[in-house]
Amino acid sequence: SENLTFKQLWEESRRIGGVLAGQGLGPENLVGLNLEKSIDSVLALLGCWWCGAAVLPLDPQAPVRRLNQIQDLAGCDVILGSLPQGQPGRFKPTHSSDLAYVIFTSGSTGQPKGVEVTWGGLPNLYRSQIPAFNLGPGARMLWILSPQFDASLSDIGCALLSGATLCIPSLPAAELPRELGIGRITHLDIPPALLKLYRPDDLPASLTTLV
Repeated sequence: SENLTFKQLWEESRRIGGVLAGQGLGPENLVGLNLEKSIDSVLALLGCWWCGAAVLPLDPQAPVRRLNQIQDLAGCDVILGSLPQGQPGRFKPTHSSDLAYVIFTSGSTGQPKGVEVTWGGLPNLYRSQIPAFNLGPGARMLWILSPQFDASLSDIGCALLSGATLCIPSLPAAELPRELGIGRITHLDIPPALLKLYRPDDLPASLTTLV
């Protein structure tokens, strides 16, 4: 398995942010992230935030029609399907009123609608959730939600800002209890519909917090 220390994550995401800045991206831009869950997708997200660009998380597992619809509605300046290559440039300053990310509603009642989230509220959200979930060094959060849900970004941000370990699934959803045991997962954020598939006895003793 692949892993990164916080120092490596910091340095590599900052380098990627510099590459994106060198390509002219900054606080006025929206970048679509169309990457499978991986260390690279986390680095791409943090790299965008380093250069000040807002992100539109996309899920490659979603239907192509929905992905195309969301991209058209959002008007992304760039779609990243891999980590960018090039020379670093200079970062531009960001402000609390700048966009951090855009998330689209499911569209179950009509056309999907984009919700814009600025930097002004995001740090406060993380500061509230970290103690509520009792996250910190030694905790291990499994990143199981689709990138197209904003709770997915909450899982990433809360885990990393608290000093916890963000774990990326390697097994199918049907093998979640086994995944939790192998990864010694302590924290899990999961949709209720998926929770119905498991019995409490299936979940390992390491699991202390279920959201």
